[in-house]
Amino acid sequence: MRKRLFIAAEVDPRFVARISADARFDIVRELAEAEILVTRAHVRVTRELLDAAPRLELIAQGTSGIDNVDAAAARERGIAIVSLPGENANAVAELVLAFMLMMTRTIPQYTEELRRGLFRRDDCATRHELRHYRLGIAGLGEVGRRVARLAGAFGVSVSAFDPYIADADFATRGAKRAPSLDALLESSDILTLHVPLTPETRRMIAAPQLARLPKGAFLINAARG
Repeated sequence: MRKRLFIAAEVDPRFVARISADARFDIVRELAEAEILVTRAHVRVTRELLDAAPRLELIAQGTSGIDNVDAAAARERGIAIVSLPGENANAVAELVLAFMLMMTRTIPQYTEELRRGLFRRDDCATRHELRHYRLGIAGLGEVGRRVARLAGAFGVSVSAFDPYIADADFATRGAKRAPSLDALLESSDILTLHVPLTPETRRMIAAPQLARLPKGAFLINAARG
């Protein structure tokens, strides 16, 4: 059966060419005719948008999280939602490590100084090595455990808080278990967030939590775009 597909996301042109050549699919611009919606996190799939798509059967989310989708409204309509959990986990973990190096080695600042013709040799770079920092990971899922493994290779002391991970799994994921989020905050020179957006995690880091971090700590939010 031929299905009408609406793509509301940036996708590889080769994908579009492939499915366009397939007789089972048509690329259409009118959401009112769509039965399948392919989207990404920056597109808000609201109840109003769903109301404009009376034939919609499936929402295919090209990321792991689906908090941009009104899942309750989709369920009421019997619209299925599929996503790609863990698909970009390694890419995010590498980005977090890059952020850690950039911040601790003050790479952006040094780059700007070099552009202005300055080259300070009196600032000993060895004191900025990652091994001197304590990393705290909030959320030890697919991304968090990769971050722990990468940071551990640099000799970083890694702790994590995740109430949904069994005690025995922390060691295999390369982190020591923090008994609470507050305890993690108080012992982290670098804090990185890797949690889904839920009512429980929304605004989990606010002024009171920031006040618990050591002076001069770094905060990386790689959980949400």
